[in-house]
Amino acid sequence: SLFCAFQKFGADMSYYIPDRAGEGYGLSFQGIDVAKDNNINLIITCDCGINAFEQVDYANDKNVDIIITDHHTTDITLPNAFAVLNPKRKDCNYPFKGLCGGGVAFKLITAIGNELNIPLTDYEEILPFITLGTAADIVPIKDENRAIVCYGLSMLNQLKKPGLKTLLELAGLQGNITVGQLVFSVAPRINAAGRLGDANRAVELLVTDDVHRARILSKELDEENKRRQFIQQTVVDEALLKVNAEADLKNEYALILANEGWHHGVVGIVASRIKEEFNRPTIIIALENGVGKGSARSIPGFDLYEALSACQQHLSGYGGHPMAAGLTVSSNKLGGFKKAFIRIANEQLTKEDLQPKLTLDSEMSLQDITPRFMGFLDKLSPYGPGNMRPKFAIRNVDIDGAPKVIGKTGEHLRFKIKQGLKSFQAVGFGLSSKYELLITGQPVDIACVV
Repeated sequence: SLFCAFQKFGADMSYYIPDRAGEGYGLSFQGIDVAKDNNINLIITCDCGINAFEQVDYANDKNVDIIITDHHTTDITLPNAFAVLNPKRKDCNYPFKGLCGGGVAFKLITAIGNELNIPLTDYEEILPFITLGTAADIVPIKDENRAIVCYGLSMLNQLKKPGLKTLLELAGLQGNITVGQLVFSVAPRINAAGRLGDANRAVELLVTDDVHRARILSKELDEENKRRQFIQQTVVDEALLKVNAEADLKNEYALILANEGWHHGVVGIVASRIKEEFNRPTIIIALENGVGKGSARSIPGFDLYEALSACQQHLSGYGGHPMAAGLTVSSNKLGGFKKAFIRIANEQLTKEDLQPKLTLDSEMSLQDITPRFMGFLDKLSPYGPGNMRPKFAIRNVDIDGAPKVIGKTGEHLRFKIKQGLKSFQAVGFGLSSKYELLITGQPVDIACVV
């Protein structure tokens, strides 16, 4: 979005995505050197930089200005940059704190556009990119984000640039595309580029005007995503084995799993999967050459950023949010970090906190599901974090016929539910273990979205 908007503004610029393996996730010394070598005197970050104190000082010494746009949690002290845009700054009174990294960049873009007297309609084609970033970053779909996503989703069927268009085609998406479809079908293909290789391909795909090049890059990222899925499942399986072999689930209220050979590009996704399985704060760390790169995911009631801050003497670096964070740790400090982090989790969490809870919005019957009712639900969209689709309880539902196991690994169920004369097809995601329950012939109570 920054690149496309600044093109419209007539700026002389280029883009740079750090190599995740060699440089890390944010503003890097190598990137600053590349800028200096190419006579670039201004770097604008997106979704990073709020903790890049040394890198900003390094850039200042080389007479390269830095404007930071970021949304990650920050302390009172800020890098000595030319400007720092972050709604979560302690001294920032901007009313909405839930923007994603792309959303913060969008505020900079619109401010520059206003200064240049260029109306938003001249560069509104960036809104689908901002929408994609808002969806993929799992920020609340409310307030300003809701407005951005509403407009962006409505524009997905009239895209001018071919890159995102070819990705949507590859994912089989058309018509009324949802936030969930962007999260699960489009974002993983884009992210696969940086997880396993050169992330610059993803930027090239989104900004190119060449349809042929867009199709080539889309197919590359699709294949990369399939490889990512295989690597991810391998690491998940190994992580589950480590939990069984090493973890004391009864007495330790957090999980920290580290291993040589795990791919650092998938640790965030794996942390999410393991957290969902055991419902406790989880950190997955890929070790290589004495250095561990990790991702953390949390449960409600446990602030990861605060916990990592309390353990910072054991860490080489960290950053993120209360529910998701990243960290770097030396292998020789891993043991001390693990003890400190688990001690904090045990102090702050209770056994009840570790019990997964499902909050339902209302109880209904199948007879309540009418076109008028579905119309009301549509008016509440777009759905996403902060505005999830309502969850309902439906009691005494009959299973009509035998359930069918579906999914690549047979993890889901498809079955027909019936109440009186009303019946609907249902899909139970991740519920293949309930197959026996559904063939007893007895009515069941279900929790669902419709």
